[in-house]
Amino acid sequence: MYKNIWVDIIFSGNLLSGSGSVRQSLVPDYAPIGCYYAYGSNTGFQSSVNFRGGINWADIETVIRDCAAETRSRGWSYFGVEFYGECFMRNSTLEPTYQLVGADGCAEKCVFGVGVANVLFFYQLI
Repeated sequence: MYKNIWVDIIFSGNLLSGSGSVRQSLVPDYAPIGCYYAYGSNTGFQSSVNFRGGINWADIETVIRDCAAETRSRGWSYFGVEFYGECFMRNSTLEPTYQLVGADGCAEKCVFGVGVANVLFFYQLI
């Protein structure tokens, strides 16, 4: 259920009416920016955390939520997830050296909102 609501909110901009703690917990506090080639060096990231050892493959979005929470707790504004569970944090958008993955490669390079090896799915906290 969470995944369907997340997709509805983020990709269609369709906010549901209502309030309360249950409603608020379903709304992510981050927005996707895009999928970028990282080429093995994440230049300009001030901090990182590796969540690969605890990935729940049945709910890969847990990595995104954990990375967002870690980013917020450290005071950063942007984060990216590479290689399914490596979380990189910073306070600015990406340098031009990061190449955007084209629409034809997105489905293979950024799976369920996380990048594969040498690919970074980038987000901004909201």
